[in-house]
Amino acid sequence: MPPKQIIEGWKPENMIVDRKVKYNFWEERKNVRYPSVKYAPLLGIERPSKEQKGGIRPMDIFNYYFEDFIQGIVLKSAQERYEAQKERMIQHRIKSAPTLGDIRRVIIAVLIIILNNQRWTKHYWSTSSSLRGIPLMNSIISRDKFWALYPIVFSWEVLEGEVYFNRKFKEVYSPSSYISIDELMCKFKGRTNKKVYMPRKRIKTGIKIWSINDSTPEATYLWDFATYLKDESRKTASGHLLGSTVQGLLQYADEVLPRHCFITGDRYFGTYENGRMLNERNRGFLLSCRIDRPRSLWGPLTEEIKDGETKAIQHATNGITAFAFKDKRATLLLLSNGIRSWGLEGTHAGYDPTPSRRQLEEMQERERTKWTRPLARELYNYSMRGSDVFSQRMEAFRYNRRQQTWKRAVRLYHFSMALCNAHILYGLIRREIREKKVSHYRFIELLIEQMLD
Repeated sequence: MPPKQIIEGWKPENMIVDRKVKYNFWEERKNVRYPSVKYAPLLGIERPSKEQKGGIRPMDIFNYYFEDFIQGIVLKSAQERYEAQKERMIQHRIKSAPTLGDIRRVIIAVLIIILNNQRWTKHYWSTSSSLRGIPLMNSIISRDKFWALYPIVFSWEVLEGEVYFNRKFKEVYSPSSYISIDELMCKFKGRTNKKVYMPRKRIKTGIKIWSINDSTPEATYLWDFATYLKDESRKTASGHLLGSTVQGLLQYADEVLPRHCFITGDRYFGTYENGRMLNERNRGFLLSCRIDRPRSLWGPLTEEIKDGETKAIQHATNGITAFAFKDKRATLLLLSNGIRSWGLEGTHAGYDPTPSRRQLEEMQERERTKWTRPLARELYNYSMRGSDVFSQRMEAFRYNRRQQTWKRAVRLYHFSMALCNAHILYGLIRREIREKKVSHYRFIELLIEQMLD
């Protein structure tokens, strides 16, 4: 007799069918395991030589991301802001509207402040400090002129800048199949109804930004982002109603991602209803679930589960599979439409070469546990790190001075995200030509030198 079904409409793990599906996550023939750079927008040719790739400088990538932005959006908004505050500007000895040269000098000064985090801003213009070998700020822009122009340079519309950067990010990068969706936090503690409080985040209070990142170790590139403004009527560039619902965010991610990508999300997104919606759209997904979500499979799967044990069930109709793992720390529940019974195998089965049974027995307990974890869990940990690693990279090199308005804080955060993406793209190019990797600090240092030249 066939085994009993755990839940109505679901089959136990010994009845999971490994039928032919579109999303075999661990198969490189169907997956794009590594990201790549699109050179046509940068060089005008699709397949450049090694010498042409090596000729790409940090300044070239920065210009690609920012030149049209500075000449169009930033210049227009700065001139409009100057006309609205003309009397105040004249008091600060700014007698004419800012030019492209003025805007570039303000941006160079912001880059120098990013590299040299000092407690008092007056130290940046000190004649006794060499600022780690970077030219003195007085030779670039005076202190009074910087603080007069800085508010009007960073005054573009938040959503206008968001649409521009999202378009630019996609034009020069081809993502892998491993994509994570998560939130970033732009620190802001002033007065606004746009800020949120997230106690589990390192930055607990600020403006939330939804991010869609690649998750490969070579590049945690930011593919797309959306600023959470608590506006239910907000629409994306494609006319899609974004709002603040979880399904709205997943639908938005499905629209902006290529078809070969699958979405990995944490327990904020993990419900059976969301998984079924993505499955109907032919989108691969891997979501973790939480106990208090409606129609959760947590109870039937985690009852009487022991440490180190794995359970799985599969939906009889749509093939969605649920996995439950338990170790000494916690119990994890995953939902996926691409992982089948092979997700129950040990992690060692997903790598080549793999340790033999004898080698596993000779390993220490901690190392052996690492290799015997289920493949589904290993894949979730691999695919979910994109946004967190990107946030760590960016937070170390961003303009973190306190801002008076939330809009300016978000604009500077968008600027830092684009700067971090430029460094990741430059690192990918260096990796393709087998050159030594350049650190984020050195990348900004080279950028300043080339902008001054």
